[in-house]
Amino acid sequence: MVEQPPRAINRIIGGWYTAGIFRRSSGVPELASFSGQAFGGGVIFATPSGAIPTVPVSSLGGGSVHDTGDGALNYFTDPEAAAAKFRPALIATDTNIGRSSALRGLPFWNLDMRFGKVTHVTEQVRVEFSADFFNLFNHVNFSIHHSIDEPV
Repeated sequence: MVEQPPRAINRIIGGWYTAGIFRRSSGVPELASFSGQAFGGGVIFATPSGAIPTVPVSSLGGGSVHDTGDGALNYFTDPEAAAAKFRPALIATDTNIGRSSALRGLPFWNLDMRFGKVTHVTEQVRVEFSADFFNLFNHVNFSIHHSIDEPV
């Protein structure tokens, strides 16, 4: 038979808990769109219809964050060359408006954790200490919700 530790020691070593939320997702499907605005545009002022890649999506050099050389980060290795390989969707001849392309955003993962301890002082009184950690491993998660020729 295992003997219970003394009450004072049990208050110190007992009552610890952890809780965590791990989230992981592949990149969300992205719709390529182009902006004709002189001041940059981006997603807000972009043409709402999609653009269709004229080459296999795997050959565009995307899928991770690339340094374009001027300190800006971009989804594509060469954004200008990638933009040239898209064309506007033609509703009259295309069967879709670009939503069926395999262009996917960046993958995402995150770990949030809580560590805590509950100590019962009396039957009706308890003390709880806890610490919450958001993005525990400080992993960078980029968003690519910008136009194809605008740096992230």
